Amino acid sequence: TGRVVVYDKEGFNVPSMVSLLMGLGVVPKQDDPLIDAMNFDHLLGHLASRRDAVARVVKAMPEHAQYISQHCAAP
Repeated sequence: TGRVVVYDKEGFNVPSMVSLLMGLGVVPKQDDPLIDAMNFDHLLGHLASRRDAVARVVKAMPEHAQYISQHCAAP
């Protein structure tokens, strides 16, 4: 159902494990029943706030060449 349990705390985190499994073609055959208990509007609001947070961080970041010249220039 797409629920992933990670027993090895020193291994992959859940998002990485999901990516790994999906890349190997392992996909859920049905939805997790907990989806029906979710408040969809709340989920959409949360995702919108995450999108806005990412956009703010990206806007504040320097251009790639500027970052390289400031932090990675050869001695």
